[in-house]
Amino acid sequence: VEQFILLQCIHQFYLLMTGYKEIFLRAYKNEVYADSCFNDKAGLKQVLGFKMIKPYKVLNKVTANTWFWKLSLKSLIIFWPLINFFLSSVLFTRAILYKLRMPKKDLKKGKIYLNFSSRLQALVDKLPENERPDQWIELNSSQNDDMHISIYNLTSFKVIIRSWFLSIMSPFYLKSISSERYQFLLSYSSFNWFLTYDTLKRQKIKSIYYANHYDRWAILFDNLRVESITLIQHGLLSAEFSPPVKSVAVTKLFCYNKREADYFLSLIVDNAKCVINYLSSNIQFNIHPNKETFSILFISCLPITLTREIEILKLIDNDVSVYIKTHPVYPTKEYADLLKQFSFKLLDQRDSFPNTDLIISYNSTLAYEYEMSGKNVIYYDEHTSDEIAKNITKIKKTKRI
Repeated sequence: VEQFILLQCIHQFYLLMTGYKEIFLRAYKNEVYADSCFNDKAGLKQVLGFKMIKPYKVLNKVTANTWFWKLSLKSLIIFWPLINFFLSSVLFTRAILYKLRMPKKDLKKGKIYLNFSSRLQALVDKLPENERPDQWIELNSSQNDDMHISIYNLTSFKVIIRSWFLSIMSPFYLKSISSERYQFLLSYSSFNWFLTYDTLKRQKIKSIYYANHYDRWAILFDNLRVESITLIQHGLLSAEFSPPVKSVAVTKLFCYNKREADYFLSLIVDNAKCVINYLSSNIQFNIHPNKETFSILFISCLPITLTREIEILKLIDNDVSVYIKTHPVYPTKEYADLLKQFSFKLLDQRDSFPNTDLIISYNSTLAYEYEMSGKNVIYYDEHTSDEIAKNITKIKKTKRI
């Protein structure tokens, strides 16, 4: 009888672990796909001689120290199971300490915002008043109030221990969905993923909001048993980008426009009953050019837009006031060099929004917001540089009239 009970316990444990593994692999398939797409698009294998995880975050650092990163990556891959064990154990210890320090808190019954995207807080003001949050859940909230709650306020010691065990196994799980050894390094985030999933799936939540499009967090949230799931767009999609795992439980979408909504419904969300809503613009203009001069804002995204910006700067008149707003992910060194050739004001702060006569941009959410604010916006993919220069002349004459 004791042996039978032991076998039953082992069987139940195996089924439980298998269930966590299956959802983990569903969530990380999109991470693997996204990294593969960016590596191929940037040609990292040809340029650097190796591929890497999260290339869009560290690409500029890697190109500056190629040999160092190549050696480091090879070493990481060889010793990763051991390094992952150490990393998981450090995170496990930290989680235990946080759990001991943080009091137990209860979730509210209203709209719960899952703050696992750096952009979510900035999106709240673009939503109607009746869609605003009643409470925020974060991995580790530093704000000690009823409005903000940490995963550690909700979790248990049992869940922390189970997350530690699963995170140790995660590099071996990833082998089943990717033959690329560098992608085993994606398990660096597995402890927090398992901890969050195991904690949230035990909560009674009616309505959740989040801004993760397709990543591991998006699929995690999609697997929670809640009545209403609202996905808020924070960045643009491409027709060529189609993650293998779709969100099937999303009931409401907030997008910038119909084109973006169509992209979401065809590439990200697989739910014919999903209700579509549109975001509003909340740009607060805080830089005001001289009204007597014609002004242009270039919304930049290195390395995509630099060549086009140079071409247009060569074609426009010297009496135009030019602003270039850089992307927060990329360094501004190229523009520092460009200032030696052209006259423009460089804006490298997130909250710098000039009230210019014209905006020239790649397809970006910021350009969409300027357009919703009534501004003239010209997109690179719709015109050549010569055509844009001619349009600038026409719009400039209109202002003079």
